[in-house]
Amino acid sequence: MDYPKPDRFYQIVDKYRVNKIFTAPTLVRMLMRYGEEYMRPYDLSCIDVVTFVGEPLNPEAWHWTYEVLGKEKIYVNNTWGQTETAGCPLASAA
Repeated sequence: MDYPKPDRFYQIVDKYRVNKIFTAPTLVRMLMRYGEEYMRPYDLSCIDVVTFVGEPLNPEAWHWTYEVLGKEKIYVNNTWGQTETAGCPLASAA
């Protein structure tokens, strides 16, 4: 059995009215695996932006995020690679 339960992400978004999510695509692939029934009891309309970081975003995860999670009303941003490109300017500023 998975812990926490598959709806934990949705509980947090609903309870705290999270409107911006900054996460790895792995989260979305996990949510996709569990299906939509876990999200149905929750109001996720507060989500405005989902930004992906840390690893490549596959097309299926992008479409699921935009169409299913965001009901085609959110902005989906893929910033993969920016951790590596921002390291040099930040290091030289120190």
